[in-house]
Amino acid sequence: MGNRLVACNDPILHKPCKEVTDFDCNIHMITEDMRIATMGREILGIAAPQIGVDAKIVIAHLKNGGKFREEYVLINPHIELYGPRIPSLESCLSTSALYLTRRSFFSHVCYFTPDGFHKHLKLSGWDSIIAQHEIDHLEGKLISGTGIPLTADYFIAKAYNSLVEMAQVMPTF
Repeated sequence: MGNRLVACNDPILHKPCKEVTDFDCNIHMITEDMRIATMGREILGIAAPQIGVDAKIVIAHLKNGGKFREEYVLINPHIELYGPRIPSLESCLSTSALYLTRRSFFSHVCYFTPDGFHKHLKLSGWDSIIAQHEIDHLEGKLISGTGIPLTADYFIAKAYNSLVEMAQVMPTF
């Protein structure tokens, strides 16, 4: 266990995590390490593998219909996606770029609390996107493997291609 973020090439980020079977003080220690690792950062979520822990644990900051974001600790979450898939711009603690991807607008998440109580959330919009992103980490999926990186090189290439296309259709005098 640690309270530092692991590098994006760390093998733990690329494999499915183990289900949590014991609802004991270890969960509280892991979630505290996750909070310490993100201290001073404005984040919407973190998954246990991002600090090198092989456990299906997510901390997500969700509005869930309210006005302000609240912290939810999701143990062994399972997600059901439905509704339209929408474009999503996402960043990640495990990578350095901004990514363009598509996510379901609605989701239903079943999970356990750190005390072992079974709960569920019906999410929409950003809350649904946050849950999908963090739960992907528990399955060994990074946004860098599914999204389009929006780096300076990406925008330079897009601009260059647009100029080339414009030059091909411009009339010659």
